[in-house]
Amino acid sequence: SRGCGSMAVAGLRDGVRGPTEAELSNFAKIDLEVARYAAEAGVASLRFDDPVKILQSRWAEPSISISSISTSNRNNHFRRVPAVASARISLHFVPNQTPDDLVRIITEHLESEFASRNSSNRLSVSIRQVSDWWLGDTQSDLFRVASGAIKTVWGVEPLLVREGGSYGGISRFLESTLGAPVLHLPMGQATDSAHLPNERIAVQNLLNGKLVVQQFLRDLCSASSNVSTTSSPRPNVSAPSSPRSSTKPSPPPQERAQSQ
Repeated sequence: SRGCGSMAVAGLRDGVRGPTEAELSNFAKIDLEVARYAAEAGVASLRFDDPVKILQSRWAEPSISISSISTSNRNNHFRRVPAVASARISLHFVPNQTPDDLVRIITEHLESEFASRNSSNRLSVSIRQVSDWWLGDTQSDLFRVASGAIKTVWGVEPLLVREGGSYGGISRFLESTLGAPVLHLPMGQATDSAHLPNERIAVQNLLNGKLVVQQFLRDLCSASSNVSTTSSPRPNVSAPSSPRSSTKPSPPPQERAQSQ
């Protein structure tokens, strides 16, 4: 039998690299209110009560979700069996998983499960989008300069989280094509409802975000002789794409990295 929260598709955890002690230490610095997090996610309870385990599950482990289901019954006739039914699924994967392998695993699982039902219907599986995970190297000089700029403007150390940026494939493409490290320097908060209705940003975050960018560029110029301009093929901190649930809001923006 499968435990609560486990994935029914065999192989979807293959290649997962667990978080380092340094990453777990960063998770522990996040002031996650478990009860509030569960309420905003719309669930009565979570698999874990430990905030670090919750964040590890969200940021450092793969997950699969059904994002939509539709049928050919356009007028919602409840007595009519639809001729066609379709579902869209989304897979969040993490370092060091390989997207091509995961596409093959999911496709083979669906075809095998469908064949076991001996149905006269037909199954079609199409892949709409495939990207790769991306990790920002938080130990690099670039992150050090950015962290210093945030501390100068906000007066506090930035939080390092493993999500954000919406699409890790672009970050990976830019990093490999330009041969330079990528940095996500956000201005907003987890409560800004990014890509959702009523997307917003606080005026203070917007104004201070501008100051952070200015300070970052000044400090980067000053430290240009010491800043590394090369990227490692597999940096060591990442982050999901994941549901847009919020942690407890904190005044400073969060340094973000992503894996999708």
